[in-house]
Amino acid sequence: MDRTGLTTLAERLRAAGLTVIGSTLGPYRGTVYEGYDTESGQAARREVNAWLLGDAHPFDAVVDVAAAVADPAEPERIRAL
Repeated sequence: MDRTGLTTLAERLRAAGLTVIGSTLGPYRGTVYEGYDTESGQAARREVNAWLLGDAHPFDAVVDVAAAVADPAEPERIRAL
């Protein structure tokens, strides 16, 4: 995974005196948009989220949107209201 773009963006924002907050990618298994829910896309989402939730990301903080909206029984799906 190429993290250069997000890292560069975070560095530029911080250099401008801003606090930089990242966000995990929320679940989307079973989306109604054809071709969007693919195994490679799900794998990329998991990889990005693991990076964001680790210690090596360039952000001042990370909001775990995926955890906030995931269905506890099926974490790759959004929880039903």
